[in-house]
Amino acid sequence: MAACLIGLVFVSASGFAQREKCVVDPPELHWVVDRPGEDMAPVTVGVYRNPGAGSGAIRFRMTNLVSENGHVLPPDCIEIYSGYTDHWQSFASRSDHLVLLASGQTSNEISVRLSPSVWGPAGIYRGYLESANGGAAIQLTVEIPRRARLVVEPSKISITAGLGPGTYRTNEKISITVDANHPNWTVSQSTDGLKYVGDPKPGAAAAKLWIEPEQLYVRLEGDAKFVQNLTRPVMLQGEGYTGKTFTVWIECSLGWEHLAGNYEGAIDIILAQK
Repeated sequence: MAACLIGLVFVSASGFAQREKCVVDPPELHWVVDRPGEDMAPVTVGVYRNPGAGSGAIRFRMTNLVSENGHVLPPDCIEIYSGYTDHWQSFASRSDHLVLLASGQTSNEISVRLSPSVWGPAGIYRGYLESANGGAAIQLTVEIPRRARLVVEPSKISITAGLGPGTYRTNEKISITVDANHPNWTVSQSTDGLKYVGDPKPGAAAAKLWIEPEQLYVRLEGDAKFVQNLTRPVMLQGEGYTGKTFTVWIECSLGWEHLAGNYEGAIDIILAQK
């Protein structure tokens, strides 16, 4: 036995029944946040009631903004000034609603801005400021470019080698901090070696006045196996999305051939983004 269901749709003489109670202009907003704490200028958006759409208040809510990598900016990253209060309002959660067109009004201009606290992993985040009872939505896009910053402390280091041939370590620990919002970065450490400073004494012609890169090493704290000489650049890799701090020492291997005295040079520490 078969059953047949018949559905009826009533259409007005002028066309299909109108679903949207209001429209918004512009329907899309796009921000680019270049740095944490950036103060973004607000954008004016018009909310207009469609003819015959009733006179009740029209409320909007904010979805999460989600990046292509699945990272999320919460609803409270968007702030609204509707003119119905004397302060900016934000959405506490996805279920929070704000009145953007009051009962009896046919139009209203609102201001929309990003909270200065907006920051996160690099990516393009998309979400909607939408009205469940008004049938309208504004697509919001927040673009957070890749950003990385390098801090090295201290800026000067020294090695005291007073006990003859052997391997000596810097007197200071070196802190290498990368503040990044993506994992695609590397820190390279390289050197041309250390050069004897001053005029050698007579009879020191056969002495070595240069500490070669292969006699200099990088030792990483917390990893007993990480000891690499500086014949080639020593690389530290990014991981995760919150940056990282590395603690290293520079070690120096000296022999009888090295003339006693002071040697100077530079360890170049360079941050690169892939």
